[in-house]
Amino acid sequence: MRRYFLSPVIGTGTFEDPFRLKTNGADYAAIVPTDAVGAPRFAYGLLIAEAGSLATLLADVTLSAFPDMQLSDTITGAQATQLSAAVLSRLGVVLTFSAGDTFADVLRAIGRLLDPTFSERNFARGV
Repeated sequence: MRRYFLSPVIGTGTFEDPFRLKTNGADYAAIVPTDAVGAPRFAYGLLIAEAGSLATLLADVTLSAFPDMQLSDTITGAQATQLSAAVLSRLGVVLTFSAGDTFADVLRAIGRLLDPTFSERNFARGV
């Protein structure tokens, strides 16, 4: 089982303390978009984590957990509102989702905001 999160960027950007996403020790794959000099463009990035450490991640209030869904599942109106609010509060960007969008649609929109070459299927294989 895997879950997706918006996770804060931590680190100072030095060799000893590079920029990375907060993972609480999880097995993960992540997207941390950077500018031309390597500084993070956003304070948060997209994280996919394995089941073994989900309890710690879900308990961390600095992370925004996405619903526990498969890529082909459709989201409800309430989930669409929650996801839009999470993107606005964490990334400062307005993305509007609607009931009936698939979870893959949601991940693709967020992922391509962070990295134009993002593929939700390749990202899901990253862990």
